[in-house]
Amino acid sequence: MPRFARAFAQRSFAPLLSVLAPGECALCSNPLLEARLAPLCQLCLDKLKPVKLLQCVICGEALGMESAWAHGEEARIPCTICRFSPPPFVLAASFGSYEGTLRQMIHLLKFQGQTSLANILGDHLATTLEALHGKIPSEMLVLSVPLFRSKRPFNQSTLLARRAVAQVKRRHPAWNLRENHTLLRRVRPTQSQFQLSPRQRRLNLRGAFRVTRPGKIAGRDILLVDDIYTTGATARECSKTLLAAGAHSVHVLTLARAQQGQVAERWQPGTPLRTTQFGSA
Repeated sequence: MPRFARAFAQRSFAPLLSVLAPGECALCSNPLLEARLAPLCQLCLDKLKPVKLLQCVICGEALGMESAWAHGEEARIPCTICRFSPPPFVLAASFGSYEGTLRQMIHLLKFQGQTSLANILGDHLATTLEALHGKIPSEMLVLSVPLFRSKRPFNQSTLLARRAVAQVKRRHPAWNLRENHTLLRRVRPTQSQFQLSPRQRRLNLRGAFRVTRPGKIAGRDILLVDDIYTTGATARECSKTLLAAGAHSVHVLTLARAQQGQVAERWQPGTPLRTTQFGSA
């Protein structure tokens, strides 16, 4: 069976099989005691926690020496990188840190085709978006970071965005969030970002994105959704492309934020969690 056909079958029937035959939790291997659309036990789901670090007000990087300037948990200061090289986006917000259960769930979604997890993770993304009320425009055009067409048969960022937007619109009808996941396109294949240094990531993505219909972008405030914010190379390149097409502003929303020293690497169930260090920038 072709790889695409296998992936389609997995996405289509895995949720049904999880209900009819619960089996084991995909993360801890404990038996599932009840039918679930997502193959995870409640103990693992309860481990999903929002980030509680003192973070950069712009990019969300955990503050190190900069925290010495802070006065209280609500201090809003930029990190060193954002002070010396301000990003083109207004701010980047994430639900949690790219580690532990959240990291494993993202990998199950992306690499194992467990698309039912997008609803669970999208709900947490919606909570993060709601917390930005008053900090971002209430009328925004929502785009997801695109994949190159041969990357995988679904875009996990689009699935997360759709769920998050649906939840926010249901709870806050006054918010005007409109989705269009075709306006930003990845126009060429790029090398996998795994194991690339921050500088290599920037060079790898340069010129990789294009706005398909600039007239739909011009003058709009954009909410750009992705699964993981690592070095910010993708968010910066997409934001530059959108602003060059006439966007008024770009705000970035991601499910996870990889802090310094962490990268988004491929994971398989049963392998130990580890952190990979960046190469020199």
